[in-house]
Amino acid sequence: MSSDLLEISDPIVDYDVATLKPRPVSRSAVVARLMANGQRLPASNDTLDFEACGLAQLRSHIELQRLSEEFLQADRIRCVLLPLLQALRESGVKPPLRIVDVG
Repeated sequence: MSSDLLEISDPIVDYDVATLKPRPVSRSAVVARLMANGQRLPASNDTLDFEACGLAQLRSHIELQRLSEEFLQADRIRCVLLPLLQALRESGVKPPLRIVDVG
């Protein structure tokens, strides 16, 4: 088993980069990739259902949002960033100061 688990949302979706339209995803290819990594994906035919995968992603993101609210993630980040921004201002860094959330 790989030490880096795959997020199941990565291999279950594929988009045409020119049109951004979803492309069919082979269940067997996803299952093989996950199994090689020591993970599993239940499915019933050889093409993953785009809507079902989208709903799985939506449920996951809703749960992540709920957990973020439960654990006051925004408040914790604010407590880290406010002193950092103040230190930057006091040390003469010119505005605008920009913070990018890449996660």
